[in-house]
Amino acid sequence: MKKYLKVLSSIAVLVVPIAIIAYTAVPRLNMPIVSLTGSSSLQPLMTKFSDAYTNLDLVIQGGGSGYGIKTVATGITDIGLASKNPYSAVYSATDSKDNYSKNDWTNKHIKTFTIAFDNMAIIYKTSDKSHILNITKENIGDIYKMFSGIQPYKVSDLISESSDSNLFTPYARTGGENASGTATTFSSQFQGYDWNNQDMSSVKSILKSGNYIGNVRTTNESNVETWNKIKNENVDGAITYLSLSFVLENYKTITDAGFSLATINGVNAYNSYVKNEKKLDEKFIKSYGWFSVYNIMVSQDASDNVKQFIKWIYFSKTSQNIINNLALVSVGNNQTYLKSMLNLSLIHIWRCRRSTL
Repeated sequence: MKKYLKVLSSIAVLVVPIAIIAYTAVPRLNMPIVSLTGSSSLQPLMTKFSDAYTNLDLVIQGGGSGYGIKTVATGITDIGLASKNPYSAVYSATDSKDNYSKNDWTNKHIKTFTIAFDNMAIIYKTSDKSHILNITKENIGDIYKMFSGIQPYKVSDLISESSDSNLFTPYARTGGENASGTATTFSSQFQGYDWNNQDMSSVKSILKSGNYIGNVRTTNESNVETWNKIKNENVDGAITYLSLSFVLENYKTITDAGFSLATINGVNAYNSYVKNEKKLDEKFIKSYGWFSVYNIMVSQDASDNVKQFIKWIYFSKTSQNIINNLALVSVGNNQTYLKSMLNLSLIHIWRCRRSTL
């Protein structure tokens, strides 16, 4: 049976393979339509799902994690997409500010399902490529101050072996954490660190609101737009954050353009990825320590078609292969976490196939 695949996005179509998110049309006849809206990080995954799942006509639209949370809360979309936990956004929402409140979330019986984990990557361009930026708990505060714009840093300030005297030019997401799940993941390392009595409240506030100062440049929410802006402007000292899955899928394109991948706590994500036969797992996440969640948000009163689609995401070998092939870590492989995600009244588990649940 033929079907229409609709992917709606404001993103310009450029050369990065994984991130080409365009409007395409392939005949889809007599199929239920389900709308998915939100995080651009999840769009490549959802597009692959749409190609493989033949029972629904999936209409996928970007707009950012914050928009995905809002549209599912207001009933505009069937499934919201977010690369962050929606809790703080929902519980701080007001009708006057956001056009919805936590009561809408509760009344619609919306549940959040984590389907995969991604990781954070920092890429940068310097004149001296023989030395690598290594981000640790000792210098993460400097990274945050730089991306807020409160304090500029030279390349040689953060890479002590480097002779590059150019200032780093940070590229941060417009709207900060309030709009972007990737920006929220970037800021997540604030938690649990002792900042040696530094007052980081202003830095936190700027990163959350996106009201950057200094020499910070802004980009739209998506990985592809961020990458294309930093590549096209070609500034010595340019630095930005992207989802690791995006970077690994486009590693040659990124490095051929003169950019390097920072190590996190001494871990080179690309080397780990290649060494593990182009797969990432929970062991990598624990050693790397900078990861994000891929969440879908849906009403527990959703149609049976939507429930079947969610069940397919968790239990189909096809969906699990898609997740792994995009350099993501599947929740479906973690029985304990899987149980915590699933509401048995929402999804009728295939007990004959998963007897341990």
